[in-house]
Amino acid sequence: MVAPAISFYEDDSTPDDGTVIDAFNPVPFGAVEKGTISDIITIHIWNDKGGDLGSDIATAPRLAAISGVTDMSVIFDGTDINGNVSMLEARSCGAFGTAADQQQDWTPLGPDSMLELGDIPSNCMRVIELRANIPQDADSLTVADFTLIVHV
Repeated sequence: MVAPAISFYEDDSTPDDGTVIDAFNPVPFGAVEKGTISDIITIHIWNDKGGDLGSDIATAPRLAAISGVTDMSVIFDGTDINGNVSMLEARSCGAFGTAADQQQDWTPLGPDSMLELGDIPSNCMRVIELRANIPQDADSLTVADFTLIVHV
């Protein structure tokens, strides 16, 4: 078989179409004030979108966020108010072609804090909601760059 082929898309994706999320089309949080929560951004995580590769099931995948920007760790380190956990949060709340996870709780997302997802078969996807939850005691920062990755 073929290793899982994970890809990220905006919430408009279907097996045959959709807008890819990549370095040229990043997840757009915009400005988020201290003491507030951003608007929810919905993305789709596909395994072998379209099914052309016949890939293996992505078994027990975990979603994480990393950054190559050295001062970016502040968003992943959190603050005293939020218990020093990542300000980037996610949950898996829908699917296509497989049973949905239907997670109600938000999971902090960072290099060491991952969101556990249900298996993703070939030509199936998970619906993920992302948000930035910025505590009142956060320093002013700009989320310049982070990368979502799926460990399988």
